[in-house]
Amino acid sequence: ISVDKARTLVRIFCEQYIPPVLDKVDLTFLIKNAIDTPGVDDRFVDSIFILFSEKNLCRTYEVISTIVLLCDGDWKTRLDLIFEIFKCAGTEEIYHEDIRMAIQAISVGLCKLWKQPRWTSDELYRLSENLANHAFMKVEKDMDDTLKRSEFNSWAFERLKESRTIANWDSLKAILESSHLVSSA
Repeated sequence: ISVDKARTLVRIFCEQYIPPVLDKVDLTFLIKNAIDTPGVDDRFVDSIFILFSEKNLCRTYEVISTIVLLCDGDWKTRLDLIFEIFKCAGTEEIYHEDIRMAIQAISVGLCKLWKQPRWTSDELYRLSENLANHAFMKVEKDMDDTLKRSEFNSWAFERLKESRTIANWDSLKAILESSHLVSSA
């Protein structure tokens, strides 16, 4: 989708109470309000629901972050939108836990999209913990502190410079599994 439609989706998500899980009716409402174009029909929503649903529910963060990563915006814009999705409400900062949640939601969402196996909960927690730790170490902050948008974007831009599109399963796997090098460094 276009970056403008992705921005609208993120704005609606941030400004309105959108539950953490959506049934098909709620997903349809969100998508059609955010991406209100003639080309968006029920088949688009059906496809999203088929890809992302488990037990007839979709996890909102997985859907929205995956759509943002696939929009036609440049890498900086997509990182800004990811920051918006996961930042602490009412602030312009992101916590360690928010970065972990972003990494987990993005990873699971992309694995669902590509129909790839997922890491176990323990593995994904460890990988996301290592990457979040790296973000704070990179900007020389304590783990209980926060990162500003510029710090987050700088870290993410540098960390993902080789895989800015996260174009496939192998690139996602390389990003996450290289995080073990971070924790031992």
